[in-house]
Amino acid sequence: MMLKVALALLAGLIYSASGPEFGWWFLAPVGLGLILLLGSIDTQPKTQYIILGVFNLTWAGLVYSWLIHTDVNSAWLPFVFWLMATLCTAIPFTVSLRVVLELHKRGWRIYLALPTVWLVSEELIDLFARIFFMTTFDALRLGMSQVSGPFALIGAIGGVSLLSWFTASVVGLFTELAYAAWTRKRIELSWYFTVLFIIGLSLFSCRIPRVTGPVLDVAIIPQSVSSPNKIFEIHEKLLQHGRVDLAIWPEATLANRVVTSESVGQFILGDQHDFTCLLGAIRLGNSPPGLFNSAFLLKGNKVIGYADKRHPAPFLEQHTFIERQLGIKPVGVLVEPGTTLNEFDLNGVDTRMGVLICHDIFFPELAQELGSSKLIIHVSNESFARDSRIHKRATASGAMRAIESGKTYVRCALGGDSVVIDCFGKISKLDEIETLGYSKTSVKAVSYKTMYSRWSDYTFGAIFLSSLVAMAVSKSRNDDREGQYCGKSITI
Repeated sequence: MMLKVALALLAGLIYSASGPEFGWWFLAPVGLGLILLLGSIDTQPKTQYIILGVFNLTWAGLVYSWLIHTDVNSAWLPFVFWLMATLCTAIPFTVSLRVVLELHKRGWRIYLALPTVWLVSEELIDLFARIFFMTTFDALRLGMSQVSGPFALIGAIGGVSLLSWFTASVVGLFTELAYAAWTRKRIELSWYFTVLFIIGLSLFSCRIPRVTGPVLDVAIIPQSVSSPNKIFEIHEKLLQHGRVDLAIWPEATLANRVVTSESVGQFILGDQHDFTCLLGAIRLGNSPPGLFNSAFLLKGNKVIGYADKRHPAPFLEQHTFIERQLGIKPVGVLVEPGTTLNEFDLNGVDTRMGVLICHDIFFPELAQELGSSKLIIHVSNESFARDSRIHKRATASGAMRAIESGKTYVRCALGGDSVVIDCFGKISKLDEIETLGYSKTSVKAVSYKTMYSRWSDYTFGAIFLSSLVAMAVSKSRNDDREGQYCGKSITI
């Protein structure tokens, strides 16, 4: 028993190392496949629950451990956040994998059961997170571990959900093959059709279209300022390096200063530079009233428009259901969620851009709303997170949004990673930010219509329904073999 628990712990460690913060995408199938193989070999439900629980608690606890290092001026609150997140993730996945093993006993194929059950679990956890925690499960999906892998462009077909389904199918297939080798079972013809389908989907996703678009001179300045002088100073330095089409400052550039649409122009009244600037600040709104986390688009010192944060960060900017039930007060400034579409035309360069602010990047539907934009600008302030892993997760989500929407993505993050990502998910880091505090780079603003941007989740839905049909057909052909793998059938 101790050996099985140790192997489950090892599988959890391997799976946790597959995240974007490490980039070892190939470890996700290894860790998940190992725990499924362990569970398939052992037939006792109690033992299965124990090893599956150890596996899920291990990887979930490690992945969420950055919460413990969150700077929220409280000794116990980060630990409570970490514990709730870990349990709310580990318990559903433990039950889901137990369901997969039970279906396997009853004659269902793992490579059909696993992707179906895993996807249902991800969607239910995502729904739970949206309702009770005002966030999503996006950054921790199985497919997100594959952003740096060779099959990331599958996201352009059906989004991160299809990438999760594809990865789970590969894991299930190899687990089935390993189990067949262990028990010396015959490999059936239907397995080869599954392999051919997976290979075909992989090859189709690797079709890279030719894209063209204007090249912009963009300045990325991940700094917070308390006075206009700092803004003037950096703008002057930028102009010494030549033309600037767009200068991007991070979320909450103006620190804790509250401004209005009229006063933000007055704040930088002395700045007469004739280029477009995106500047973050807390906005005092009149219609509707309230405070909003906004990014102002300015030409010189004239306000062209502003974008509001659509999903304020839980526990920091909004009072979630869990906080109200536990009597926990938010640790930041409460802001209202924005409701407008955040798209703007960049004058003089014939380019339309969309703006996402911080937590918005974890909501795939927001990037899909920016349908007419060629450029997605993501401004963020991640100075509250002292653990660099959250920055890597946010960057990976940005890469997935770029792949899904087929658009160039530019990220300016205070305290995080500022990068440029092309429409195929290739990440370009801006090393000079560490020395200069800003970076001036050329950005090719291109976009193309991906299958996901055209039909959203319909493509994934069709493939998911096909897998359900395949499960039903496979079961009907194997009813006479019920219980052949692991002894007598039992109920959960």
